[in-house]
Amino acid sequence: MERVYDQLPPLSAKYTWLVAQNLEVEDGPEDQIFHTINDQIHYRCRIPELLGRRVRGYFYGWVILSNNVAWSLWNPVTCKIIHLPPLILRDNASIGQCCLSSPTDDHGSVLILTRTTKPSFVFCRLNVSYGNKLKWTEMSYGKKLKKITDFDCLLHCPTVFNGKVYALNTGNYRYVIQVDIVAKPYGEEIELLLFGTTPSTPRLSRCLEFITLLKGSGTELFYIFVDFSDEAKKTLADVFLFKWVMSSTTWKELTDVDRESYKMKRIMWKEIGDLKDSVFFVDLACDNCVFYRHSIASELGGCIHIRDDTGKMIYSYDVEDRTIFPSYMSFQASHLTLWDCSFEVVRGDSKQETNEDDKIIIRSVTDGVDESCPNYLPFHILEMIMELCVGVEYMHFRATCKHFRLAAPLMQWSNKVAMSRLQTYSVISPWLMVVDKNREIVTFTDPLLGDKYHMKRAQMSILDDKILCARFGWLVYYKVGISLVFCNPFTSEIHKLPYQVDNRRLGLPHLSNVCFSAPPISLKCTVVGFSLVDEHHVYLHLVAGERTWQMLPLDYGGVDPRSMRFPTFVGRDIYALFNNGELYVLRNIVNGQDYSWKKVVDVGGRLGQHFLVKSDQHLLLVVVSNKFGECVDVFKLNIYGKEWEKVDCLGRYMIYICSSTSVCIEAKTPEMENKIYFSRFDSKNGDIVLYSLETHKYHTFKDKLIREYLGMGLEHVNAHVWIEPSWSLMAN
Repeated sequence: MERVYDQLPPLSAKYTWLVAQNLEVEDGPEDQIFHTINDQIHYRCRIPELLGRRVRGYFYGWVILSNNVAWSLWNPVTCKIIHLPPLILRDNASIGQCCLSSPTDDHGSVLILTRTTKPSFVFCRLNVSYGNKLKWTEMSYGKKLKKITDFDCLLHCPTVFNGKVYALNTGNYRYVIQVDIVAKPYGEEIELLLFGTTPSTPRLSRCLEFITLLKGSGTELFYIFVDFSDEAKKTLADVFLFKWVMSSTTWKELTDVDRESYKMKRIMWKEIGDLKDSVFFVDLACDNCVFYRHSIASELGGCIHIRDDTGKMIYSYDVEDRTIFPSYMSFQASHLTLWDCSFEVVRGDSKQETNEDDKIIIRSVTDGVDESCPNYLPFHILEMIMELCVGVEYMHFRATCKHFRLAAPLMQWSNKVAMSRLQTYSVISPWLMVVDKNREIVTFTDPLLGDKYHMKRAQMSILDDKILCARFGWLVYYKVGISLVFCNPFTSEIHKLPYQVDNRRLGLPHLSNVCFSAPPISLKCTVVGFSLVDEHHVYLHLVAGERTWQMLPLDYGGVDPRSMRFPTFVGRDIYALFNNGELYVLRNIVNGQDYSWKKVVDVGGRLGQHFLVKSDQHLLLVVVSNKFGECVDVFKLNIYGKEWEKVDCLGRYMIYICSSTSVCIEAKTPEMENKIYFSRFDSKNGDIVLYSLETHKYHTFKDKLIREYLGMGLEHVNAHVWIEPSWSLMAN
């Protein structure tokens, strides 16, 4: 029988606790549910102070509660509650976020509320009485903010940092604004001061929308940038976390010239690559509220948990690994907040117990041969076996015993012998390539065996740049200061593309999408790029021709070039898919003459994520349900009928999809055919997640053995592509 608490349940500080509230309950009691992120533990409560009131925030040990009209502050430790006067506005729904400027016993303590429809604050001074009564005041800050930003905008995300209130402005140019509500003899006055600019972020070309968030905690100030790959903000693409690294005292010591210097302000932010034991929670379904806990159990920290605007899903972003783990909420609630007050820690019996399973046994390596090892194998046979091993297998054999170690000497895997072994080993499947710039490594994952191979920074120059596409075993990416570059990560060969347009050294505009028709070692290789900056041009380069780009006018016909995805060569034409589901074709572009651009077909109301991929004979569309774990459908394009036809079986073919590159090739082994491989992986063992068109279920491979997978999988945020290993070198 489930127990219902009428006070705070025995929460443990070890976990990250969320409190779910449904204020729109029509029948039955209105309960609160305290539960962990993974829903493993939950308590059902009926706390009187929370009934009918939504948790709006936590400041200085006080919980801010409201039901739009009635506002109050509640201290769960002392049980003290401060009731504020009713807030009567023409549009109470336009109240956004809130912030308490200082502790309630401070003389200047003010509860500040933002408005979402106009540039004004609604605030109540807590420790100053007007005829022994508290009162609400609304005051505009529009003109003062425009003097700082030079355009009309609003303030949002108010937060406290170093005893001061700060907020972000809306619009294309973001600033951190210091907010002071000062009591004057003639009344209240709002003072705004430019604190600094927000940091720049390396946004992906496929990202169309974003939100910015500000959160302070004591002497720490954080800036969170959340990127979406669709205009509806349904698909989370990337997350960036920055921390202010210069104290406010140092800022005050800067000269006026330094304050106006964008470069000076910009270097005060530092991107965070590891949150350690801290955790954030962002609720996009409710005013984009941000909650932060400084310390929890180390194994549970390091994440930014983001509830999407539907309120049904939580994306857990691991700051260090740069992966996203989506999960559906078992508790549907209109309001969800991270509980950030003191906890009643359940300590249990004070007697310490030792779990035998937790002991770590360390054995030393001796010069003798392990009796359990097959040392009966002749030495020359072991050497023959080792010649067929590569990478992880080779290391596993070396670690078995001294006998094996002698037969497998240390090897530099960059030499020709090792590369030839890897060439033979890698022909079964494309590999998932992930670029981790924080750790300065590039990782290749074998989807069949699950083995991982790493390249250090010395071997790869792509770590600080952006991958645009991959095909034929080659990457095209932006190299800072050089423009576009071809790179073969398996041979470490680099081929720079020209930095000229029509024989004029103008510098190539930023291209949102790039595709190429053949490997750069081929004389038939043509590179085509679609401009993100200039919406009326496409750029063409023949690798075997002049060292220049040809700029051609292009009328996109009203579609947004930023939403273009998967431009794909089919003969002399290029097909491109847009976020709205429409498929366009750019015909006869290779000649640069008599080319045309027109719509072919749309997805016909098929909802989900769309991926365009070319097989040997057909152009295929893969539709993945928005609710990951449900169906995946494949369609082939009927060019003559201009429609998508359902495909029930891929035969001997297999498809690999990710956000930037999709590949369809013939399977080399029977267990890999008729399957679709994702750039997601099992959070427990790192195995690649796939979908079988035969079983209509999700699976993972483990040592060539397939098993059903019921989770959603981790998704990479770091730059990643599916790439077919290629060992061909360009002619000198």
